Amino acid sequence: MARIRIHAWLALVACAACATTLAAAPLGPVAKPLAEPGPDAYAIRPINSLGVGIGAKPGVLPTNYAAEHGVASPSPLASARSWPITCYHWAASASRSNPLYFEEVNAERYGYACGCLQPVVSTVHFFGTVPYLPYLMASDCPRECVYTLGHYRPGSCAPYRSHGWPVDLLGAAAEGGAVAGLILLVP
Repeated sequence: MARIRIHAWLALVACAACATTLAAAPLGPVAKPLAEPGPDAYAIRPINSLGVGIGAKPGVLPTNYAAEHGVASPSPLASARSWPITCYHWAASASRSNPLYFEEVNAERYGYACGCLQPVVSTVHFFGTVPYLPYLMASDCPRECVYTLGHYRPGSCAPYRSHGWPVDLLGAAAEGGAVAGLILLVP
């Protein structure tokens, strides 16, 4: 609480110092106002007196201050920009995670979704994957790292394709054991 009071006090002192500095500083030269607009400025003109030309009227050009200071207009060759060629080499990020058993690759990585039905499709995918979890956990151990290499890079045009589960005998044995255990468990 004391820290907050000290910070508030310092902020108040800083604001007061800035205010006195600004009040004591003399103002710069004040620009003179332009001539008062004549009575035509507020008159309503007929619509056919208006035009679409936006070019400057001849003889009514602003003062060229650059010419007074000796600044020449650039040559047309100087306006062409020759940007250096940038060569970019993609390096794999080597990011890894534990196996993603419920991942929807097409929807999550590549954006192929089903619009308004996507929540329903994701729910069916989740609950359809739950019974096969022993198979997936035996084929891809939960403690092993899985790298994202092999997928298309983000932003590249990726075709829609089917992403199946790996074929594994150990996974099939684990799934069979889980099903047999559930059958024997429930009389």
